[in-house]
Amino acid sequence: MSEKDKEEYGNSWISDLIIEKVLKDINMSRETLDKIIPIISSIADSIEFNEGKKGYSIKFKKDISIYIDK
Repeated sequence: MSEKDKEEYGNSWISDLIIEKVLKDINMSRETLDKIIPIISSIADSIEFNEGKKGYSIKFKKDISIYIDK
């Protein structure tokens, strides 16, 4: 858990265990999660996620450009 997360969510070992379990289940590293969180945070208010019978939909509420460095 990053220092910023510890400040925001507390220094909870239970939270760390849950996060590590989820990351293991989805086969994602902590480093990847740490890179994705700022992106998600910056566009969270501009996106609406919906779940339907056949899958999921993402609705963009604003014009959004996402740039990913190589």
